[in-house]
Amino acid sequence: MILRYCLFAALIVTAAACAPRGVPSFVDPVESATIEELYAVVQRSAEDGEFGFGADRTDEKIYRSIYVSIPPVHERGQIEWPRSAQPDPAKHFGITATQRFDEKADFFAKLRRIPGDSVMIQVHGYNTNPTEALYRLAQIRHDYDIEIPTIAFIWPSAAELRGYVYDTDSALFARDALLELIRDINRFTGKKAAIAGHSLGTFLVMETLRQNDLQTGPRIADRVSGVFLLAPDLDPDLFEAQLSVLDPVPQPFLVLAAEADPALKVSTILRGTETRVGQITNEARWAEFGVDVVNLTEFSRTASNPHSIAATSAVAIAFLVEFFSTVF
Repeated sequence: MILRYCLFAALIVTAAACAPRGVPSFVDPVESATIEELYAVVQRSAEDGEFGFGADRTDEKIYRSIYVSIPPVHERGQIEWPRSAQPDPAKHFGITATQRFDEKADFFAKLRRIPGDSVMIQVHGYNTNPTEALYRLAQIRHDYDIEIPTIAFIWPSAAELRGYVYDTDSALFARDALLELIRDINRFTGKKAAIAGHSLGTFLVMETLRQNDLQTGPRIADRVSGVFLLAPDLDPDLFEAQLSVLDPVPQPFLVLAAEADPALKVSTILRGTETRVGQITNEARWAEFGVDVVNLTEFSRTASNPHSIAATSAVAIAFLVEFFSTVF
């Protein structure tokens, strides 16, 4: 009965992300749309076709640039998904072009030529497919007016509701690939990585940062210009153990939390624990590690998905744009 309740609750929480599930829609650009240039490093099996993303775990990585069209009717915090096989670029998100890089050196050479000293990596969460991850990153890039290059690190999520345990294992599987990406950004471009993770993706982020500092070589703080964890689906004790390995902790290091997060509530029931890091809004809880907590609880009601407040609440986005301007 408990498992049935958890799955039902999770279905309610993720319904906005699952109806319909994201599929790539290719469109011709229109003058009134905004085109966001994204980059992607995909640790999923290759697949025939123009998009080329499969579903299986693999050690191989796919390097791509993707151009996402955002319609002129776009509202902050929303992804205007097409409701048919023939999307209208004046009303819906769509992909206008994509390029696969056969050599990763060519991929990073393109990033190196873009002005600036940082590259943003977005690490998606549980139950997410590649198109959903890319469209969300395009929406975030647009709504936050991000100017630095942005990379979607697409790890092998099962992209289905029943795949929570599978996704947890996949996050561990993807640690080496994410660490390779962080190191390659520094090696090939001379830039640092600003890392943003969401939900179960924060578990992957923290395990990767910890792995770097357990190995010889430059500390992660020398390779990373900031860490941003949105709604972390992390055990608090584990989080402290991960932080204790980082010396020093990269700065800035922000946790975006909300007490009223129904998805994290489901996670506590599934895991038999009392709370997750993303539910802890005490600003002093992680202060000794140099971690700042941003309490987004007041924005829960204005978010189309309360588990993704920083991306789906127009009011929260406006607040965070102003907040980030004081951090950087």
